Amino acid sequence: MSYEEFHEYLVRFGVGRSTGIELAGESTGLLKDTDRWNYADQAVFSYGHGYQLTPLQTISGIAAVANEGRRMQPYLVSKVVDADGRATVFNPQVVSEAVSPSTSQAVTDVMNEVFLGNIPEREYKDLSEYYIAMKSGTALIANRDSAGYSSEINATYVGFDAAPEHTFAMLIKLEEPQVGDLSFYNARMVWLDTFKEIKEHLGVRKYSR
Repeated sequence: MSYEEFHEYLVRFGVGRSTGIELAGESTGLLKDTDRWNYADQAVFSYGHGYQLTPLQTISGIAAVANEGRRMQPYLVSKVVDADGRATVFNPQVVSEAVSPSTSQAVTDVMNEVFLGNIPEREYKDLSEYYIAMKSGTALIANRDSAGYSSEINATYVGFDAAPEHTFAMLIKLEEPQVGDLSFYNARMVWLDTFKEIKEHLGVRKYSR
């Protein structure tokens, strides 16, 4: 795949672009232009290193996988009603077609296998009855005063309800966690514990494909 093609896929998922949510001061993250890429860049980009994303950009891209490959415009307000009772409704808008529905489903199935492999036995065993897609991310934190990276990490877990209702997508990020050097050992358990608490409130149903 050429640099330009790879770059286009990243942009479709929102990498290096602000989401356009109605909040001031949103960061665009960081993605180099292709005229500054080399073979090493393309290699590390393929597994998520070498560029920077905000949590909102990350969950927006992950939600595109849940939404048959369509990346949607994030927004905070779904409806405004004025003093006279007139309502202005803000409907979901498609920003880009990141990947095809078939590719989206294939990635979802792989992420579901990740979820099933991340469930501890005993008190979490019943979570396997839900069709959840999940992925981890462990990023070294760049040195603040010099080139290179420190030994500290940002630990992230993302996931979504892959059943037809798609009730939620959730991102958990721990900055410089004090336990574990991989997100598997820290952010994973926070994600699973949070899911246990919210699943009934959100109406997430058990689902078997």
